Amino acid sequence: MRGLVCFGTSGRGQCDVPHASVTGYRAYHSVACGHLHTCASTVTGQVVCFGDESFGQCAVPPHVRGISAMACGFGHTCVLDAQGQLHCFGDNLYGQCQMPIELASTTVVALAAGFRHSCAVTAQGALLCWGDNSRGQCSVPRSLDKVRRVAAGDFHTCAITADGKLHCFGSNDHGQCSVPSDVEHVIAVAAGSNFTVAFLYNGTAWSGGSWGHGQTELPEEIRPEAPLPEEPVESEFGEEEEEVEQEEREEEVDVSCEVHPTEEMPPVPTSPDGTETEVASEMQKRMTSTFGSLGESLVESLAADPTISSLISEAQESLVDPEEQATRKIKALLDKLAAAWEEAEAFAAQYVDRFRGMAAGCLHSCLLLSDGQFLVIGDDSANQCTLPEGLVPKVPVIDEADLPLGVLVHSKPKLLLPPEEVNPEGAEAPEDSQPG
Repeated sequence: MRGLVCFGTSGRGQCDVPHASVTGYRAYHSVACGHLHTCASTVTGQVVCFGDESFGQCAVPPHVRGISAMACGFGHTCVLDAQGQLHCFGDNLYGQCQMPIELASTTVVALAAGFRHSCAVTAQGALLCWGDNSRGQCSVPRSLDKVRRVAAGDFHTCAITADGKLHCFGSNDHGQCSVPSDVEHVIAVAAGSNFTVAFLYNGTAWSGGSWGHGQTELPEEIRPEAPLPEEPVESEFGEEEEEVEQEEREEEVDVSCEVHPTEEMPPVPTSPDGTETEVASEMQKRMTSTFGSLGESLVESLAADPTISSLISEAQESLVDPEEQATRKIKALLDKLAAAWEEAEAFAAQYVDRFRGMAAGCLHSCLLLSDGQFLVIGDDSANQCTLPEGLVPKVPVIDEADLPLGVLVHSKPKLLLPPEEVNPEGAEAPEDSQPG
């Protein structure tokens, strides 16, 4: 049985969950809270809204069924149906229910409702916001793309992109949009009236903005650890080792070149007709040997230079058969991919999966951890942070779609391997591909 429990102020009935005998609804699937009203969806996809109805924010259109997501603002409500179509109703004074025409021909995957504005994320990763834009809360930066999640405060908006970065825009009078550069791998964000809370994949959280009611004072167990000071990088060799190595290099050069400037060279006798004698021939052989060694040494030093070695490599590749060259490149790429994957797995292993849910009200925040711990912080003047006795939250399984693309979960990627041979016409298909 999936019941619904609401607590806090209920001056407009926003915490008075309808009784099953009145509504006929019993098992709830999800819930969204506005300023003065609440909406919940049942496991059958129906929507129940209760609380303040002065703007029609609880008047769910009869044709709206099969709900997959909801968002509640001050006087309006937006719901997303199973087909990815968005429906908004209630207060439309600032156009917060007047959806952009672009949404008519695309699928919506995420939505948010602020005080007097609304936002939606399309299946292509585009973020659209409409309604009150008095503080820039609907001015989506042009550079913002590949959006995965969105949250809306009273006068600011925050979005998580596919790389796990958090971007906020709109009112920043309390620092609610000042996201530090080291906040990475964000998987969830919630926006209150003038503050922001984000949960990171490593089990910690970041908060910014107004803190007067304790709504951003994160519990110690989810605060990020202070970064350790960087240790100075020591030289690979000590001074004595460097001197010894330098001497060894000099000795190697002397031996390879076989040049002795102080040695007296015997005169080169010639015959009357100007031809070289046997001594001259022997000298020529010696010079050839010496300059040959010098040439080999020069080639070795040039080959050690990255630029020269790259040119040599390109020249060698140009002489290789194109098919063999392509095979080599594919193998090199696969080797790099395997190495990168191992490095990424080691990086992801240090993270701990601790998060399951997050929400924010005007002056308080709620966080649900994977161990079932329910953290509620902030203003408790109406008991909105006092959990009812015996409340045990259900901990869902985290969805891989909530993770940034750079964070690895449990499965390895599919390598691009050469396609298998297609069965010739008339050949029998494998048993598992036969029609049932």
